[in-house]
Parts: sequence; C-alpha cells; structure tokens
Amino acid sequence: MLIWIDKRDAPLSPEDIEKTISAEISDKSLYPILYAAVMAHMIHGPCGAINKKSSCMDVEWCTKKFPKDFIAGTIINDNGYPTYRRRDTGVKHPLKRGNVVYEVDNRWVVPYNPWLLLKYDCHINLESCGSLTSVKYIFKHVYKGHENGNIETKKRTHQQLDEDEPKFVWDKISTFLDTRYVSAPEAAWRINKFALSNRSHVISRLAVHLPLQQSVFFQPGNEEQAVANAAFKETTLTAFFILNRDNEEARQYFYREIVNHFAFVKVCGRNYWKRRVQNLKIIGRLYTVSVRQIERFCLRLLLINVKGPTSFENLRTVNGVVLPTFKAAAAALNLLEDDSIWERTMDDAAAFEIPERLRQLFVDICLFCNPTDALYLFERSLPQLREDFIRNGHDAKKAKNLTLKFIQDKLLLNNQTMENL
Repeated sequence: MLIWIDKRDAPLSPEDIEKTISAEISDKSLYPILYAAVMAHMIHGPCGAINKKSSCMDVEWCTKKFPKDFIAGTIINDNGYPTYRRRDTGVKHPLKRGNVVYEVDNRWVVPYNPWLLLKYDCHINLESCGSLTSVKYIFKHVYKGHENGNIETKKRTHQQLDEDEPKFVWDKISTFLDTRYVSAPEAAWRINKFALSNRSHVISRLAVHLPLQQSVFFQPGNEEQAVANAAFKETTLTAFFILNRDNEEARQYFYREIVNHFAFVKVCGRNYWKRRVQNLKIIGRLYTVSVRQIERFCLRLLLINVKGPTSFENLRTVNGVVLPTFKAAAAALNLLEDDSIWERTMDDAAAFEIPERLRQLFVDICLFCNPTDALYLFERSLPQLREDFIRNGHDAKKAKNLTLKFIQDKLLLNNQTMENL
C-alpha cells in the first residue's frame, strides 16, 4: 500500500525520517513492549552464512540484502530510498527460530514505525519513497499510457516465376502502427457512462475492544478534550449493549447480525443503533483479533456466540455467576479447547523425564499449544516441576520461585512472558 503525504508533513530530512521510521532494536529497559514487538515481528531471517536454508537465500546471497551495514545516521539517496540509521551498539540480542537461538543486532531489523508496531502488534514494514522511480511499478499503467497493440502490415505482390507455377512472395515494405483498439460493446458502455464495477453487499465493520480501551482520535494539544468526548461517544460495541438494554427485540440477534436490522448512526455527537429502514444486503464483520491478545480474543469469541448481551459484565456472566475474565467465561461455555490433553501429556512425561525437561515441556505447551488455563496447568504439575530444587535443599516457596524463573527465562527467549499466557 502506498500513502501520499502532504508536502507540509512529508519527511524531507534525515532527522524527519528518523522520527518516523526506525531500523533499530529499541532499548529493552526503557521500552520493553516495543522491544518484544520488534524481536517478534521485525527481525529478518536470520539468513546468510549463519542460516543458508532461509527462504530468502539465492545460493550464497540474501535476496533482501541482509544483513545491512552499520551506519551512524540516515542518508537520503538519489534513487529515492534512504539508507536508515543502524548504529553499532555492541549488544547482541538472542532470537529463537525453531530449535536454534541466533544472536542479532540492528543489521537485521526491517524498517518500521514504532507507533504502528505497538498498535497492531504484527509485521508492518514502513519505507520512505522519495522519487517517482520508487513508485513506478505501482502506477505503471498511469504513466505508460493506454494498452498497446502492434500491427505489422506487408504488401503482397504477384510474381510469375514459371508459366505453370504462379507464386506469391512478400516484399520488404512494412508499416508499424501504434494503436489502441476499443470494441463496440465497450465503446457503447463507456459512452452511456454505465458503471464499470459494482458490489453485491456492504461490509459493516464492528468494533471489538475491552472496557475503556476503545480508540480515541484527537489533534495534538486536545488530548483531555478528546478523552472527555470519548466517554459520551459510543462505539458499535457499547451502543450494541445499550440497544439490548433498551430494546427487547434486539436481544434475539448476535452482534454480527444486528447490522441487518439496525443501522449505526452518528447524529449531533451521539452514536447509536437505529432501526433500519432500507433492506440492504449487509454483512457484519467483527475485527479480527490475534490469539496473543487472549482477553480480547475471548471477548470476540463471546460476541460471536452469545446473543443480546447488555454489558461487558453481562457477557462474563455464565449460569448466573460473574466470572473474573472473558477467558474464564469462554472456557465455561466450552468455546475454548479442553486442557485435558496437556494434563495427560505432563503426567505421562513425569513418569520418565527429569524435572528440567518437564519444565521445558511446559514452556513448549504454553508457546505453541495455547492452553486455556496455563496457571492451573502449572499448579497441577508443580510438584514434578520443582522436584530437583526440593531435592537440593530449597524450601517449597523458593523451589516454586526458581521454577517460575526458569519458565520465564525460556519464555523471554521467544518474546513471550508469563503475564501474557
């Protein structure tokens, strides 16, 4: 995707580019969340001599030209692409890929915008394009003109080579025409200004956010006013709760179905759902949520499967009991996979594996199997997980803390923490 920026806001100097685009690993002590996002999503490869089996490799060389060279400051090149700042800090950061742990530095970072990376928590490569050459491929049909058809015509002459055998030969006269052909149906269609494209359905995007975590937009300097206004402006989700409280008929619909019967309107600073008058073909689509955002992910699961919720608290209520988290509510409704298979896995391994290997197995289950209740699984397997620490003379509390430290250190190597499980 290419975004055109107004000349007044476009980064024109190396300093402006460095404020917008970074190609460095952030300071872990100052920005731990940004550091984890960079290590999880914005490290290329590794490839080259340390990993020749990487998909970007062409025999001996990386097709993306990694690793880059260290450079003290950003340089704007003649081709429109800048060379981004990649300082040599002398620090190597551990990065696990499969069963191998690599050491990476700023030479392996894919350029990114810190704000976008923190907001979406996924791979977003942001580059600065400063010349027409950089965008030629995207707009090639605009700059190359209409589609071309080359027609070659040759004049044919009759030559009597033999009285009984007339033959035709081609002479050397050739004419080339640069033409564009428009068929009669296309010409008539365009002359009558008929639509060249159409859509059968309208897509209505529906917000999925945790309590008091909706997006707030503001101009610099108006932060407090924007926050105050956000308290009175309902999102599609909070307005959906209000609609269910006030309208009993609306409670028979799922969140995704409400768009077929009600329209979300914004009038005089108020946002609310109003009964739909026109019968349109509309598809309600909830924003996708990564499984790493487990609470928001479970909130989305509940919104997909529960009709007529009147509040966030009501959504967490199962059989009359208000559960503390959306994850607990989703588990109570059997919307998440059962953890019994991982319990049996830990029990089977405890019969023959040493405690250190059991702790690594627990880490692998947390990283790659998404257990619904990792804390319960930990507490259930704790006697086997801490057995060697107890045997070495530590009391139960210290043995548990040493076990937790081992697990946390292993999770950090994969850009994950126990708090996110």
